[in-house]
Amino acid sequence: MHPTLILAAFLTAQLLPAAKPWRNGESSMLRRDPPAGGAAARRGDLEFQDAVEQFVRVARPNAAPPDPFRAVLGDLGGPCYRCRDRAGAVLADVCRDDVRWLMWGRHDRDPEIRLRCNNLLRDLTRCERCGGAGSCRTFWPDPSRNSPDYDPCLNCGLWPWQHETEPGQCWSCEGRGSAWSKGAFD
Repeated sequence: MHPTLILAAFLTAQLLPAAKPWRNGESSMLRRDPPAGGAAARRGDLEFQDAVEQFVRVARPNAAPPDPFRAVLGDLGGPCYRCRDRAGAVLADVCRDDVRWLMWGRHDRDPEIRLRCNNLLRDLTRCERCGGAGSCRTFWPDPSRNSPDYDPCLNCGLWPWQHETEPGQCWSCEGRGSAWSKGAFD
């Protein structure tokens, strides 16, 4: 087997999110797992992609993003805040489907570029269930049952009468509000 494939398999096994224990003594009858392909799956994909980009940066120290991305990433640290905001809007539009150049920007020497790339990653991978809040704002009843008032929320596990006063943590994103879990200086 090729050494790169072995490394990729190892990184995948290390970075995929592990199953979490029940919170606060909750019964397994109340806990429903988030739908497959949600923020947890996306988080594993992003962490794997970040590990691959980190491997490339280490294996090829002189490697850099291609010229159009390099210039826009450099504009994120410019002296004019309007230029930085404009560059952030361009990167948000261009990197909607391919965020790897933002991962490269997270390792720039300029802290402004690192912070803005990290914030763009968080915005682009916002949790669809909670809208980026990290807490369950909308009660998600079980559509297969006829009595939604007697079922816990599919997203946070709280009962309807608890849900109004204290919204629970979103299970899809584990309270992060985004699939991207790293900070600008991680």
